[in-house]
Amino acid sequence: MSLHNTPSLTQKTLRFFQQPATGLGFFFLWINLTYSHAFYQVNSYKLALVWVGLCGLVLTLFLKKKETQIEVDPLWLAAPLLLILTRQPGLLHSQMAFNYNFAYELASLILAFLWFFLLLIQLDDQAKIRVFFGWVAVVAILSGVWSLVEFILTPGAYPQASYGHRNYMSGALIQGLPVLIAIARPWEAFGNWNQLPFLRKLCGYGLVFGLIALFLAQTRAAIFALGLALWLMTWIRLRQFNRQGLKKFLLGSGVLFLLALLTLGLFLLFGPTHTSSRFLELFSARAWIGRWIPWQAAWSSFSASPLWGWGLGSSYSLFFTYVTPYAALLHQESSYNHAHSELLELLQEGGLLVFAAYLFLWAQLFFAAKKALLAQENEARWLALGIAGGLFAYLVHSLVSVSPRMVVSFIPYWAWMAFLFRLNQPRINKGVIPSLPAKLGLSLGILILAGSLLLPWLKDQYRFVQAQEKIFSPQRAKGYYQLSQLLKQSRDIYAWDLAAHEQIRLNLGTELGKSTLVIESIIPHYRENDFHKAVALVLQQKFSAAYDAIRLALKYRHHHLPSLRLAINLAIEQNQEKDFQLYLSNLTQKIAFDARLAKSYTPTGVQVYILASSNDFLIQDQKEALILELPYNFIHELFEAARAYRRLPPGFAQNQQEKFKRNFSGLIARHRYFQPPWKGKPPQDLRPVYEKINQYFQLQTAMARMAQKRGPQPDAKLEAHLQKTEREAGQIATELRPIMDWDAFAQRQKFIAEWMNELARLLFPLA
Repeated sequence: MSLHNTPSLTQKTLRFFQQPATGLGFFFLWINLTYSHAFYQVNSYKLALVWVGLCGLVLTLFLKKKETQIEVDPLWLAAPLLLILTRQPGLLHSQMAFNYNFAYELASLILAFLWFFLLLIQLDDQAKIRVFFGWVAVVAILSGVWSLVEFILTPGAYPQASYGHRNYMSGALIQGLPVLIAIARPWEAFGNWNQLPFLRKLCGYGLVFGLIALFLAQTRAAIFALGLALWLMTWIRLRQFNRQGLKKFLLGSGVLFLLALLTLGLFLLFGPTHTSSRFLELFSARAWIGRWIPWQAAWSSFSASPLWGWGLGSSYSLFFTYVTPYAALLHQESSYNHAHSELLELLQEGGLLVFAAYLFLWAQLFFAAKKALLAQENEARWLALGIAGGLFAYLVHSLVSVSPRMVVSFIPYWAWMAFLFRLNQPRINKGVIPSLPAKLGLSLGILILAGSLLLPWLKDQYRFVQAQEKIFSPQRAKGYYQLSQLLKQSRDIYAWDLAAHEQIRLNLGTELGKSTLVIESIIPHYRENDFHKAVALVLQQKFSAAYDAIRLALKYRHHHLPSLRLAINLAIEQNQEKDFQLYLSNLTQKIAFDARLAKSYTPTGVQVYILASSNDFLIQDQKEALILELPYNFIHELFEAARAYRRLPPGFAQNQQEKFKRNFSGLIARHRYFQPPWKGKPPQDLRPVYEKINQYFQLQTAMARMAQKRGPQPDAKLEAHLQKTEREAGQIATELRPIMDWDAFAQRQKFIAEWMNELARLLFPLA
């Protein structure tokens, strides 16, 4: 071949991108190749990659020399479009009052639809679709290798590879693994692996490394969803081609299910505690509190507007209006960007209207899968089965997790939908053949609209991250100046919230008051904003108004710890003993919940009463509730002492505080409830036991200090040291469990320490 006829590097590159499966596959690799916190959220960074990548894919349409004529069934476009459009009427109902995330969510959805559309018009047969899954296998291999490196370098930490969070990684992997299984079919490869086609071997390697990454991540909902999808795939395959094998499979499944139930029962009765295993913890109420709180808020907001919902991007704002006022008592999380259930979030955004569109879409997918599974060619049936399995895993996982709302999850989800529809191409009755100008016009229109929505959002987040990094560094003053400049042009809620915290640190009461008004106008009752309103008035020395503000804040969040502290202090200053008693009771209840003394994860799991008929602390450890009865005389003395001690000089207050701690600790610790609950007779020599107990609590103190050092960005060394300290404490606990009910004892001691420290801080603020 002459030099003149040899393709240049540019020509080879153009040919590479002109192959539909290669270009689209490289896009899939592109968004899963890296992660960054440059835009505060990894998801925002990934969405920026999607926009850039889709711009590149659309550009290749201009470079095509020959136009392809590909039919598209109108229903394929209508089903996902309805899922977008039916979330818009709620905007009128809400008057955009609760749609802070609207621009971001709309940009995400229309980019996902463009990705879906490009796949439909470029991958028009199963051979091209299978090539695309070679790229999915490459991503799975990358995820597995990256996860192994993380697992080795940061022992005890959960790997997340390029996804930014282990749950996001799991949510993406469980969609691809069923297809990799269906293409590789490793059970057919025993003895002839080398003779398999390259694509099947590549998918086999992707399957192995993908399973490794999923196992290391230990995301419970994702693993369950994948297991259920694989079971369903096996059932479908055997039902079609091996009815005798199906009977054996169902019998074996039933036996395994019964054995699993028996094993689980034995573990729960005689094995380690729930907290010793992430999977066993699922059978405790505590594991579900983090889901129940956003689910409750989502359902309450849906009930308030059941037909139209509140519009796209409303879930974040609605949480703060509809969350239960007991949330801070039950869980530490202060806010949720999403409802942790795609179905509930859809109901929030579009009510019953979007629910009908949701059912229509999944009905279309079901019938598409059913038709594809009846294909004549074996490879086509396997491909359809794997894609349907991935979509089913997504559906199950989406019911209980926020991960499917992330870019790395919804990109495969929309792709798998396109593939499942495309596998039915021969059965199109009335298709449309979009012309090149129509395809380019739609694509460019979506990219321009998404860019106009997304780029200002990303710009604000980028500037916020720059200021935040300086605030959590020696350049704190410069960071606050940068943040102040950003606030002049932006309504970014994260920036305003960080500014409020900095204004408290700098005692800028007037500026803080202005910030709280802006935050309230963006998202009512946002995070600690009601508390910050009261703090602003305190800094301006408007104590009476501050007292009214903090009482109002506690109506929305009964057990918010900083609010309770401020309310108790102001009640002392305002000589309001009844409020002092109420808020002290709530504080005691909060500390008891944090120490895990609650008998049930409901507001009645710990009940605190102040009784005038007793001079002793009474503790009733009942089956459904822990009841703490505090003597009125003791609480009254605390109130009077607090008013008196505030007039003491700081040095004398410090001495009185230490004296109070010694007396209080001795008074409480003598109660039988707080004594070591021995299993049988206590050891004759208790000194080694108490040495281990002291060592354990010293490690706990060290862990608390390390946790306070955590910044906004991950610190691998700090996390590794924290994990090591946690393991050492766990070893001591393991040694003590055979001789006492260690977990109950440790929790009760934690309650004493926290309660004593809180009371000392309230009584002696000058110390």
